Amino acid sequence: MENDTQEEVKDLEATTEESETKEAEEEQEEEKPVESPEAKRARLKRQLEQHNKKYGFKEEDKPKPTPEVKSKKDDLTMQEAMTLMKSNVHEEDIESVKRFAKLENISIADALKHDELKAVLRVREEKRKTSEATSTGKTPRGSSQVSDEVILERANKGQVPDAGSKEAEALFWARHGGRRS
Repeated sequence: MENDTQEEVKDLEATTEESETKEAEEEQEEEKPVESPEAKRARLKRQLEQHNKKYGFKEEDKPKPTPEVKSKKDDLTMQEAMTLMKSNVHEEDIESVKRFAKLENISIADALKHDELKAVLRVREEKRKTSEATSTGKTPRGSSQVSDEVILERANKGQVPDAGSKEAEALFWARHGGRRS
């Protein structure tokens, strides 16, 4: 029994020592001074250099930055923009005009006078007008007018329109001689 007690005491002492060392470590962590952003940046830069040296990375291995893409509007001068506006070039065709002018190595004003470009722009304009004229979208069509005979026939079969609707008004006038005011 004495043996058991001694073992318990040893276990208790070991646990106490562990907790004391953990507390000491925590106190040391709390006492560390706060690192300034510049010092942190310098420390991280040194660590990166050491890492690159250790693993054999070189400056050439770094990914190259991607070139900035120019905005479509930025590469037009004010005069070119005014020329495009005055000649009523559609927004979708501006890129084509710029490309044509660049390929032919001429100004945009000269490109707009070119017969080939005029033909291309004319064809595109016709396509736009055709697509606007034809109903290709999912827009609902207008309601068709139902004749008085059809309305009377439906009413006789029990299909009475809702009160206050145009069909209900048409039914009323169809039953009363078709006289509308």
